[in-house]
Amino acid sequence: MAERVAEVLVHDHEDLSLLLNGLRLALAKRDVDSCFEQLDRFWARLAMHIRAEHLHLFPAILGAVESCFDAHGPTLAEVNAAIETLREDHNFFMQQLAESIKSFRAALGQKSPPTGAFDSVGDRIKTVANRLDQHNQLEEEKVYQWAALVLSAAELRTLNASLRRELDNLPPRFTTV
Repeated sequence: MAERVAEVLVHDHEDLSLLLNGLRLALAKRDVDSCFEQLDRFWARLAMHIRAEHLHLFPAILGAVESCFDAHGPTLAEVNAAIETLREDHNFFMQQLAESIKSFRAALGQKSPPTGAFDSVGDRIKTVANRLDQHNQLEEEKVYQWAALVLSAAELRTLNASLRRELDNLPPRFTTV
């Protein structure tokens, strides 16, 4: 069970990576409708992942008895700093993706969308992707592992079920696609 929490979230990182690659391909083709669709799906799925971490993973880790941290590895200060960094990253990702959505919404329906829209969104996506790589490394190598160090088997089962519920809760606009 200890590995299941990490496995669920790492697998979701892999799914998000595939969506991000699809978005990059759509941007290369410069098809605004396809770009918007890929961007919207990536944005929604990343939001689901972030929601799972904010509502379930982070509180579970932070709610563990303080003495668990020093006894099993990371200090409480290290845990707090890492989670704060991840939250800042999450805000950055959502802000950049929201700006990208705005750019493509403005371009939808135009016969020939401005090249600048593709370039600016492409730059934003590249920045998000680069930061996401570092972000995922921190999560996978540290934060996801901490849950197994500080939570009981029952707490891990509950956390795993909560994470799955959030990750499977696809927005209705994607269920008919």
